[in-house]
Amino acid sequence: MRDVAPPLELMKFSMRICMLLFFVFIWTLGLAGAPDVNLPESFLSLPADSSFVFSVDVKKIVASPLYQKAVGEQSAALEKKFDLMSGINLARDIDYVAGACMGAANAEAVVIVDGSFDREKALRILQDKFHPVEKIYGKYQILAITEPGTDGATGVEKSVVFLNDRTLVIGDLEAVKNVLDVFEKKKPGILSNPVIASAIQISNGEDMFWFAGDVESVMRSFPVNTPLMQPGLNAVVSIKNIVGAMNFTEGFSGKITATAVDSPAAEKLALSLQMIIDIARSSGKENQELKMLLNGLMLSRDAENINIRLNYPAGFFEQFMKALDGRKTEGSHVVNVP
Repeated sequence: MRDVAPPLELMKFSMRICMLLFFVFIWTLGLAGAPDVNLPESFLSLPADSSFVFSVDVKKIVASPLYQKAVGEQSAALEKKFDLMSGINLARDIDYVAGACMGAANAEAVVIVDGSFDREKALRILQDKFHPVEKIYGKYQILAITEPGTDGATGVEKSVVFLNDRTLVIGDLEAVKNVLDVFEKKKPGILSNPVIASAIQISNGEDMFWFAGDVESVMRSFPVNTPLMQPGLNAVVSIKNIVGAMNFTEGFSGKITATAVDSPAAEKLALSLQMIIDIARSSGKENQELKMLLNGLMLSRDAENINIRLNYPAGFFEQFMKALDGRKTEGSHVVNVP
């Protein structure tokens, strides 16, 4: 089977994170942060109409003890494969990743990667392996790479462009063009989005992983007849925005907060979420992994904000994976008798 282009793999991986976090944290309802922000220019080059943004300090994560223990030898093999395919070493060359989604039903996405690249080598490998179509946009050369479709379907086109020797942009063509326009000061950047900007202001800019979402605008973009907009789910619709931060050391910590439209809506959301947690905890008697996850979670409410704190000590993930492997082993002994 033909390998998918490394930029597409990185793009798909980042967007899976983006969409997974968006919908999971709508369910878990969160917001995080602290004062003063110190974000790189790549993050500030995200378009103003972004409804969900995230940033990953790759250098800090790779240097963390948890990453070293969790990934270990597997990371070396992955890094070598990616290096051969793209000329980019994941751990050595990438410093920081920022990404954004725009819209909802027909969302466009973009990822900006900061690092120390061998630009010429990366471009040469892309040209040789994937024969991209070149598109000129102002002074930039955009490479359009089409991922082969399945079952005769039309392939999905993603665009790749270097902003400079240290910054690579990957995503849907129009989203990539918007980033280029922001970088060239032709369009407003993410700080012009009042919802995202206010979320950024309460982030300390030092978190390993950080995200924020304008849930209210996303909900407005859905047709009224979609399941998310039905009366029974008005708790979700009452969320204005969401913000979260996570960090890894020997263990894992994070805070997620959602801001509701008003205090009564926040109270209703908190009660609903607490009920879900209580039900899950009762199921945890038979599910050791679920019980371990819930033990590190704490829910609270402050006026319009619903806060979820996550705290897992050193050794937690080793214990969790061991419990999970034990459950898989038990399941493998099940024999179906005809």
